[in-house]
Amino acid sequence: METNLVLKESGEKTVREIMSAISENTEEERRLSTGIPEIDKAIGGGIKPSSLTAIAGKPGSGKTSLLLQVGSNMAASGMPVLLFETEITSTQAGSILLRQASYHDDSVQTASTVDADNVNVDETNMSTVNHLADDLAAKYGDQFYIVSRSDWDHTVDDVLRISEQVIEKYQLSEIAVMIDYIQNMLPSRFIRSKKNVTTKDVVDDVLAALGKLRNDYDATIIIASAIHRDFYTTTNVYPLQCLRDSSQLECDADLILALQLHNGTLSSEAEEMSKPVRNMDVNIIKQRFDAPGLNAHCDFHARYGTFTSHKKNAVKKISKGNGRNSWFGSGLASDEYVDTIDNAPDNHIHDVLI
Repeated sequence: METNLVLKESGEKTVREIMSAISENTEEERRLSTGIPEIDKAIGGGIKPSSLTAIAGKPGSGKTSLLLQVGSNMAASGMPVLLFETEITSTQAGSILLRQASYHDDSVQTASTVDADNVNVDETNMSTVNHLADDLAAKYGDQFYIVSRSDWDHTVDDVLRISEQVIEKYQLSEIAVMIDYIQNMLPSRFIRSKKNVTTKDVVDDVLAALGKLRNDYDATIIIASAIHRDFYTTTNVYPLQCLRDSSQLECDADLILALQLHNGTLSSEAEEMSKPVRNMDVNIIKQRFDAPGLNAHCDFHARYGTFTSHKKNAVKKISKGNGRNSWFGSGLASDEYVDTIDNAPDNHIHDVLI
């Protein structure tokens, strides 16, 4: 009897109690949608709140774009998002968000309306840019916070300090914290005081800090991670140990997504990466809560920085006011498609193949 009292005071539950609680909970388990149906399907409906997700890939594979796309979708659904950038400025991040929004807006003729470094590219298109900016502000302007690469020291201490300030300032009951990307981070003052600090030490230190945010605030964590150079030349699905300099991340992450070309060969990689629409796999190489080993077949529209579920040879067709049709990219935002690129008008074929 005394032992049972100790167990109860310690918060222990019997399997019978756990099963009873599960059977009484009739509410559907909450998931945070990525906004990409194919990925949501592969990971059981979306990302679990309070979990740790890693998005891994080679340079140029679309990690930053996917982070921003997932973050904006979460923010639009009501989840406050705090993104720490180590590679781009907040203006550049905003430009990518505008390009992503332009993919879904048929009033935009080309994504060149929004340049990666300068929103005000063409004054004749500023009304379109302003329209998109107003639309984004209405959707999630007060839910998406971006810390520019130049506005913090890239340290673990800053992640904790700024996260706690944002949570307290806006009285947030939940938050998703994103880092782009983890190998660019600097360790805490304690770790920096040591000699011969390695990248692995840094990553482990960052993960410890993120663990504190998860424990103290039930924060949902999503980070971008580089992969080890040894795996740059592989055409097989990346193994769990592909993440660069962090065995701890392999253990701590609840979900690991690896971005790779779909059934690519090394000889075709350069050609595929140069296309405006890349045939990509988002491989699920670790999934703590659902069946691992699945993959999401996606299209990455490099011009728009946007991932969509794969649609074979789909070319988006947009009707213009002058009666002509413009063809560009591959997408899911329009109801009109042609089956193959070959069916696009010759005078617009460059819009597809550039």
